[in-house]
Amino acid sequence: MNEISKKGWIRKIAVAGAFCLFVLVIYLGMRSTPGRLSDFTGYYTASSILAHRTSIPDMYRDELFTDQVRKLGLRDTGMVMYVNPPPVSLIMVPLVGLDPEKAKLVWNSLSVCIALLIYLLYTRWSGLSDLFWHKLLLFGLLVCTLPFLRNLQRGQVYILMLLFVLMLWRGILTRNDLLTGISLALLLLLKYFGWMFIIFLAIERRWRAVAIAVLVFFLGSAATLYVVGGETYAAHVQRLFSSFASYDAAITGLPNVAAFFGKFLVYHSQWNTGVLVDSPGLATALTLMSLLAMLVVTLRKRQVEGEPPGRTFFGLLVLGVLFTPMAAEHHFILLVLPLFFLLEHFFATGEIHFITLALPGILVYSILGWYDVGGAPLIAFVRLFGSVALWVLLVRRGVQEGTSSGVVIGPSIDK
Repeated sequence: MNEISKKGWIRKIAVAGAFCLFVLVIYLGMRSTPGRLSDFTGYYTASSILAHRTSIPDMYRDELFTDQVRKLGLRDTGMVMYVNPPPVSLIMVPLVGLDPEKAKLVWNSLSVCIALLIYLLYTRWSGLSDLFWHKLLLFGLLVCTLPFLRNLQRGQVYILMLLFVLMLWRGILTRNDLLTGISLALLLLLKYFGWMFIIFLAIERRWRAVAIAVLVFFLGSAATLYVVGGETYAAHVQRLFSSFASYDAAITGLPNVAAFFGKFLVYHSQWNTGVLVDSPGLATALTLMSLLAMLVVTLRKRQVEGEPPGRTFFGLLVLGVLFTPMAAEHHFILLVLPLFFLLEHFFATGEIHFITLALPGILVYSILGWYDVGGAPLIAFVRLFGSVALWVLLVRRGVQEGTSSGVVIGPSIDK
């Protein structure tokens, strides 16, 4: 068997393996237990309340929201809505005519299509069309990993959010202020996500993009206010601030900064008993100081004028996930693009062999890998530690920018 034929078989085996894993993820993600829809319950119930105009502010009154969940015949009565802004209640309105299980299946099918669209758009915009291993790597990171599976299992919206992130990235690179502003506004409307990019755009003097983002955000908020009413917004704000006062985000054990400090510094008689010292104020202070320090470091790493802002953009994206108070496994789908960006640089500048693949492999697995962390404090925050390491690698001075598309494309991985 000649060298060309051998490479052809290796590629076929790699494609077959990736496709089989993709199918497995789809199968596992689409399965559901009757009456149990996980996080999708919250979205569907909120949209059902809105569509049927049944006391819309009840979305943010936990006990009344739970009653609505029961009326729909669902068993996920632990779902609450307060962490989501009112515009989220609009997403599933077109699906409330279906029974909940079918609605989730439709939403998950749409999420798979969105993921494949992200893959096609990124490969086209980044010039990966003729780079086989680059495309296969992106495919694997995007749809063969645990965060993608969790988005399907939980019926989450973060695959859609990743599409908006990609559109934001495209808008920034092409200096398309309209695309930049609309994409950022959609992220802010759906999850209050992406506010750091407002600062970034201001530093870049992209005032038109900032103005469009602010305008679209306020127009979207005004339209939602008209639909759901002022009482709903008031109930949302009141419930959100009460969660801050009770330090809900600090006792979740989820892989984010607030939960990390809360694990050791915020006592709860049921959920968090093994603290070092009960000091919620200190946990909050450490979280805010960490955010400020990492934000300053990220923004100060902006290089010479005219250079593509890849490291800064993706560094901010990582921070956005790390400091989301309720960031769980499904949020980490947003880190696929920063990881791929970093791996592109690595493969373009180094020799590819087993030893050099080990550390990037560990980094990828720590963030996107298939593992159950359990409740041990150090293990529970593996995704957090991996994401912090990714942020460090992105903002350190040694990483150089690549092509104008924002990714470094080199021939070494495709040899």
